[in-house]
Amino acid sequence: MRDWSTDDPGLGDTTVIDTFAARLTRDAAAASSISTTVASSLSAVPSFWRGSGATAWSGRLSRQTAALARLHTTLETCSRAARAYSAAVDDIQRRARTQIALLTESRSTLDLLPLEGSGTAAPSTVDLRAQEHAESLATISAATATLASLTLERQHADDAFVAALRTALPDTWPAQLAAFASLGVTHPLTASSHYVDAAVSSFVAGLEHASSYDTGDATTLLVLTTRGDLDPAQVTSLLRAHPALGSALGGVGPAVVAEWWRSLGDGTDHSAAQNALVAAAPTAIGNLNGVAYWARDTANRAELARRLDETSAELAVMIREGSPGQPDLAVTYRSCLTRLQVRKASLQDIKISLATRRHSDPSRQLISLTSDEPPLAAVALGDMDTSPTVTYMVPGMGSSTREMRGWVRASANVYEAQRKAAGGMPPAVVAWVGYKSPPVPSLETPSLAVLGSSKAQAGADALARDLAGLNATRQPGNFRLNVVAHSYGTTTASLALAQRDLAVDNFVSVASAGIDTSVPDATAIHATHVYAEQAQNVLPVIEHGEGDEYAWTGRLGSGRENPMDPMFGATRLAVGDEAAADGIAGVTAHDGLLQSETRPDPSVGYGYFDNQTLSLRNIARATTGHENALVKFTPPRRTLLEQILLKQSAEPEVSP
Repeated sequence: MRDWSTDDPGLGDTTVIDTFAARLTRDAAAASSISTTVASSLSAVPSFWRGSGATAWSGRLSRQTAALARLHTTLETCSRAARAYSAAVDDIQRRARTQIALLTESRSTLDLLPLEGSGTAAPSTVDLRAQEHAESLATISAATATLASLTLERQHADDAFVAALRTALPDTWPAQLAAFASLGVTHPLTASSHYVDAAVSSFVAGLEHASSYDTGDATTLLVLTTRGDLDPAQVTSLLRAHPALGSALGGVGPAVVAEWWRSLGDGTDHSAAQNALVAAAPTAIGNLNGVAYWARDTANRAELARRLDETSAELAVMIREGSPGQPDLAVTYRSCLTRLQVRKASLQDIKISLATRRHSDPSRQLISLTSDEPPLAAVALGDMDTSPTVTYMVPGMGSSTREMRGWVRASANVYEAQRKAAGGMPPAVVAWVGYKSPPVPSLETPSLAVLGSSKAQAGADALARDLAGLNATRQPGNFRLNVVAHSYGTTTASLALAQRDLAVDNFVSVASAGIDTSVPDATAIHATHVYAEQAQNVLPVIEHGEGDEYAWTGRLGSGRENPMDPMFGATRLAVGDEAAADGIAGVTAHDGLLQSETRPDPSVGYGYFDNQTLSLRNIARATTGHENALVKFTPPRRTLLEQILLKQSAEPEVSP
């Protein structure tokens, strides 16, 4: 919309904008008048008129009234934005004209002044010309600076106008237009309900007889239901009869899903329409970003039970029948048997992690459960739909749902520390095992994938989708959002937060295996606050129990950035013995947890998420808004490893 320049930031005809605003106001009034007429017709329906005809007629009028009300609100909002923009441009034009006139006059004066040293003018005349020259230059400089300032004002006015027009329409508006375009409807707000009904009937008939479905089909289905053009019961029936349509829902944007899910509510916590969908299509609903988390939990628990039963039955059959005699078939048998055993162990660990042992334990929600081998999952402690603070915990290398209980226990420690730091206010903490992390290198699995970033990038994409889903479900600004990551998880999480702004308040990097070089510093991570903490670097085995023995190897081997480097720009937090005086321990290893859940034993050392550690206390304070209470990092004494590295870097090169 830029038709102006830095030379004249006031360019543009505001009468065009005023005409546009006036037309919007007239159209808004017309929409309001028609809406009132339609509503009156609806209220005048005789009480004795019953049956399907009356229901269909009332339904059409209700939808038309709602559409007109939306149109009125949209037009009014756009009209106000246009009037405000016109007033801003008028003011900029007035001030720009003054500055342009001063520039023109001063430049003309300079052109008329004779060149320095020309002629035989008297000294007084020369002084006067010099003064005029200086004054003209000063005026030109001041006018140029003012025009530059007005240029910024005009850009801000343009941006504000565009933003206002965008907010007048919901985030889902592009999806609505695309959905109706696929039905042959050019504009959903002006199409007649009779025409829309015919298009919807044709669309549903097509779905019922289709052999495959795509994201466009799924998006259109949700958009039509949200608007009231399609009955929720029809959607439930379609999803029950066509599981592939449910799978296609996974590609629909979370904003569209969230608007659809909210439209199914009836003022209660769980509407009948929502409960019916959960029961009919648990596989589709359980991982659908934008759906309320209580529904995802219900759906995933049902799916977990079904898959455990199914896997146990398959295993029982294989074990009963035994391995075939042929060598090639025996290899296939063992591979299949191992896959089923790993799947069952993972599903059982997820199930156990959902159990609470004490009345005081927070409720737990299974907010995702995938069909991967082994499955990926996310278990939330606390209420994801209402908690004022939500923290995603991203694990590092070697993590999987086979060890789900361990990551849930680390998350439970963070939950309790946050609750105490927030004065008893219950948070929600997500033990997110949502990506296939690289294995821990060993003789049995000598993979060095941990030194690359491919698995981190795949995990980053998954994490970004889940955070976007949370924002669509809860709306940013209504809660504090944190991401806490450990080891290789910091590589994953930082890539996710560098992709786009996901409204994250605090990112805490714990024992980082390195931040990818595509994320050059803390400013590239879209978070209000970026924190980093790590125990001092030590040599494995030789300095066991004195600090972190593995984080530095991940950075050294991969060439990734160290977030504890002052140049990175993160706020560095202490994890050592700085607070030992009040019974708080320092971290002694790279692990997240070292302590037993039931019997603390200082002799085994402390991990970053163990209770009674400075690391855990700092994490809790950083993620609950207690920045002033943080214990900041101070360089400790040099370890043997650091002394060796320092000595090597200081030694001069020896010529051959």
